[in-house]
Amino acid sequence: MKIEKVLIAVDDLVFGAAITEFVTHHDWPPGSMVLVLHVVQPIPPTDPLFIEQSVEQETNQGQDLVTQISTDIKAILQQNCSIDAKVEWGDPKETILNVASDWKASMIVMGSHGRHGLDRLIMGSVSMAIMSQAHCSVTVVRLP
Repeated sequence: MKIEKVLIAVDDLVFGAAITEFVTHHDWPPGSMVLVLHVVQPIPPTDPLFIEQSVEQETNQGQDLVTQISTDIKAILQQNCSIDAKVEWGDPKETILNVASDWKASMIVMGSHGRHGLDRLIMGSVSMAIMSQAHCSVTVVRLP
């Protein structure tokens, strides 16, 4: 049986809960690996002190997020999977794709805000970019 490598890209606790629900109700082969990833977008340069404080705050919040989600997943899946978590800085689309490729993920699980029309055009769609460019399967979890 093939070992799965599942990259979970999370943006916030709301989607994190929905993704956790999906992942923990899936029948993963023993030995599967899960990597919970949060990507923090760089802040445009303005005041250096503000940037330093923001970087630290965003990194800490991201670390808290991936720790919480990985702990929740591990509590349910227990010994069936190995679970790791990390926070990266960069463009979310590029970073998720790069981490998935470098880690050789067999699946990416992520959420979608479900934006349409002008909102999607203005805000961009990370999930659409990932689905169209990823080398592996992508599962997009919508909020119930």
